[in-house]
Amino acid sequence: MPALYSYACDRLGSLAATTINPFEIFPEIIFRLTVTTTTSLNIAANPAACNALLKIFHGLDRAATPMTVLFPWFFGPDRMRRFHLMKQFYNTIHDTVEERKREGRNEDDPMQVLIDEGLSTIEITQFAIAVLFTGNANTAVIAPFLVCDLATHPTYLSQVREEVDAFISSFNPNTSLPLKTRLQSITYDDWTKPGCLPILERCLKETIRLRVGTPLHRLNDTKKDIQMGSVLVPRGTIVSFHTSFIHHNADIFTAPLAWDPERFSPGRAEHKKAPMAFAGWGLGRHPCLGQKFATFEIFLLTTLMVALYDIQVVEKHGKPLAEMPPVDLNNAVVSPPITPVHLKLSARF
Repeated sequence: MPALYSYACDRLGSLAATTINPFEIFPEIIFRLTVTTTTSLNIAANPAACNALLKIFHGLDRAATPMTVLFPWFFGPDRMRRFHLMKQFYNTIHDTVEERKREGRNEDDPMQVLIDEGLSTIEITQFAIAVLFTGNANTAVIAPFLVCDLATHPTYLSQVREEVDAFISSFNPNTSLPLKTRLQSITYDDWTKPGCLPILERCLKETIRLRVGTPLHRLNDTKKDIQMGSVLVPRGTIVSFHTSFIHHNADIFTAPLAWDPERFSPGRAEHKKAPMAFAGWGLGRHPCLGQKFATFEIFLLTTLMVALYDIQVVEKHGKPLAEMPPVDLNNAVVSPPITPVHLKLSARF
C-alpha cells in the first residue's frame, strides 16, 4: 500500500495547474498500480518498461477485432499483429525473470511467487497478461469517466469532496500532514468495505450504468438445447447480450440517459426493480473477480483528484463543457468518448 499511495499521490500531485486528457493520464497510473500489485515490483519501478508494456496492451486491445474473436483459428493481419505484440510482452517478462535468477534476487511480489513455484516463463507471461488485462481494460476508462461526471455535476463534486475529506480524517485527522502521509493510515480493506463512501459508490455505479456498455457472450456447450424464457438456445450456439439493454431500459431506470446517482439511493433503488438490473460488475456465477481492487483504484484516484484540485471539464481547445458528450455504444470494448474531453485543474492548496 505505501508504494501505491506514493506513486498515485506523486503522479497526480505533479499535474499542478494545467489541462489534462484524463483518458491518457489515468490509464498510465492505473496500469502501474496494477503492475505493482499483480506482477512485478521492478517492472513497476521502471517507467520506461511500464510505458512499453502499456503500449503493447493498447496494441493488443486494438487488434482484438470481431474477426479474431469469432474466427480464432484464422491467422489474418490482426492475428499476426497480436502474435507480434505477445512476443514483445513475453520478451519483457523473460528478461525480468532471467535477470532475477542471474542476480539471485528475491522480490516480495507475485512474479517471485510464480518463479518459486517453478512456473515457466510462458506460464508467468500468461498469468501477467491475464491479470493486467482484467485489471486495466475497463477500470482505466471508468475512472476518468467518473471524475468527468463529477466535474459536470458540481453539487455531487462538493458532496464527494466532503465525504472523502471526512473519510480520510476518520483515520488520520491531522490536516497539517501531507495527504500522502495521511493516506498511509487507511488499509485496502477500509477502501473496499461496503458503504464506506456511499455517495461516491452511488456515483461510480451510475457512471458504470450510463457509460459502460459491455457485450456478454455465453456458448451453450452442453449436449442439449436450453430454453431461456421464450427463447430456445440450440446446443453449440453463442448467446450475446449487451448490458445497455437493461442499463438503459426506461421501464427500470427513470430518464436512463441522464447521469443521476440518486437512482441507487436507498429511497429509490431503481436497480432493484427487476432481477439483475445492474450488471456493472457481471452477474450470476462469474462476477468480476477484480471488483474490489478496481473499486480501490477508482476510489483512490477520485479521492486524490477531488482533494487536490478544483476540476472543470473542457473541450480540447479549453472551452468549458456543461455536460459530457452523448454515450456511444457502438464500440466492441469500453472506450473513451468519441469527442475528446479534457480536465482543467486548479490546485486547491
